[in-house]
Amino acid sequence: LIRIGDGVTISHCVSIHTHTGSPATGRLTSVYNTKSPVTICDGAWISANSVVLPGVVVGADCMIGAGSIVTKDTEPISLYAGNPAGKIRSISLDT
Repeated sequence: LIRIGDGVTISHCVSIHTHTGSPATGRLTSVYNTKSPVTICDGAWISANSVVLPGVVVGADCMIGAGSIVTKDTEPISLYAGNPAGKIRSISLDT
């Protein structure tokens, strides 16, 4: 299950995963098959070629830098980037 809030931007070649497979075979098995929903909150922006792994919540108005791999929940109104994605800084919503 993938929940996507209002005003979300998802760029090209983004992968959002909700299942894990067996580490030994890469196949989904009853032992390793874990379903974990992903939530992308209102106003989030996920840049090109990023990967969001199972169980992650991308916080409201959070920006994910290009090519990042998001392995853990992100804080709202923050910039994350890297592999694994880490918080770079809080962002300002002022225009």
